[in-house]
Amino acid sequence: MGIREFSASLIGLPLFQARKKVEASNFALATITFEESSAGRLTVIGVDAEEEDGRIALTVSGINPIKFLPSMYQNNDFLRRFLWIVQHIHYDVVSLLDNLHFFFTPMEAPDDFLNWMGSWFSVSERLNLDPGKMRLFLQHALVLYRWRGTRVGMEFMVKIVTGLEPEIYENSFPLTEYVMFEDLIANGVITDAFESGQTFFTVHIPVKIDQLGKQEKIVIYELIKQEKPVNAAFYITYERGRDQRIRGTRIGQGTVVSEHGVQT
Repeated sequence: MGIREFSASLIGLPLFQARKKVEASNFALATITFEESSAGRLTVIGVDAEEEDGRIALTVSGINPIKFLPSMYQNNDFLRRFLWIVQHIHYDVVSLLDNLHFFFTPMEAPDDFLNWMGSWFSVSERLNLDPGKMRLFLQHALVLYRWRGTRVGMEFMVKIVTGLEPEIYENSFPLTEYVMFEDLIANGVITDAFESGQTFFTVHIPVKIDQLGKQEKIVIYELIKQEKPVNAAFYITYERGRDQRIRGTRIGQGTVVSEHGVQT
């Protein structure tokens, strides 16, 4: 859409919505000028577009406070222009208050407001979600809270935040033997603390671990850690190639672990 067609689409919009529409486009907002008009308050009544630099100037309906002064001041041009300055400041506040409800609508709220709303639902800052994913999470937050701590809730949460569809197996251990790693992430398996008699489950992510970046792995881990039942341990597995094997240390009968190493 060219700048002329885009500018025409702004006519008749409330100032707040017109400003958001310009900010979301490839064009820039140059100036906002208020003029007395019979149109509704803070409605865009004119647009001046500069094709060379892609800047848009808006003319918005308003009321000059001079009309509330005695008649002797009505023809004072300096006072009229001076009061428009005051009215510009006032209308910025009015526009914000008139549209305050948009700040609490996830799909409409400003980007810098999203993390604050996320804190209402205990969203860890370590998740470092981009605005799009944070909006999607907040949009479904109330439904997700109903299922928090359940298999359905965790699967839905991971899908919303990462776009991946995990498979969760309750009371399932991902390995046939214990494997110990020095690092949290190694060869496609992430393990959480395991204690005898503790409830546990396995979350399988249907992609190879090397297809995800470090931040994505952290997001998945932190997300499940945040949403799981407090008394449950969990394990995260990823797809492995045919020739990929899990390397580690097998502990069985006769195995001794000491400061000198592992002896079998």
